[in-house]
Amino acid sequence: MAEIAPLRALRYTNKAGSLEDLICPPYDVLAPGDREAYLSRSPYNSMHLEVPDTYPHAAELLRDWMKQGILKQDSAPAMFLYEEEFQVRGKRCGINFSCAG
Repeated sequence: MAEIAPLRALRYTNKAGSLEDLICPPYDVLAPGDREAYLSRSPYNSMHLEVPDTYPHAAELLRDWMKQGILKQDSAPAMFLYEEEFQVRGKRCGINFSCAG
């Protein structure tokens, strides 16, 4: 059985800039050139961590961003609801991945 536990989220602070310049899609849906476009949006775009030049560099960036106050960890653990909607063959589906028909 799965064990579900609360976590202390790591979030961008206002020091990071506009959220639209900071987020990126998952690495497995990137088209050629997308990585560079996201990297150029902000020195704090999450692409710098998600698809780094090297993993040690990503670890260094993460530590630096936390020291600079770009990212801050929540003081208390919490549970988070993840909800997603999408279409499959023209039918609306949800997080439970079930589609009628």
